[in-house]
Amino acid sequence: MAEKIRVSWLLAVVLLIPIAALLAGQIAFLTPHLTYLSMLLIATAAAIGAFRRHGQLKQVQPFWCIFIGLSASLLSLLL
Repeated sequence: MAEKIRVSWLLAVVLLIPIAALLAGQIAFLTPHLTYLSMLLIATAAAIGAFRRHGQLKQVQPFWCIFIGLSASLLSLLL
């Protein structure tokens, strides 16, 4: 199950790029980079929740590190 969650997250990383570009073009104050980071942060939080729900607690730590890094990046863009 952990492998399916990791593969799904990796697909989200790749597939969110065109979606972020499309959404950023529709909303004037959002940049594609800011939109992508926001959606990637949500996808990472969902992956952490899925790991916890399925009892894969050893997989949670690397994704928490990714989540913290994405949060710092997003905050640095907003400030």
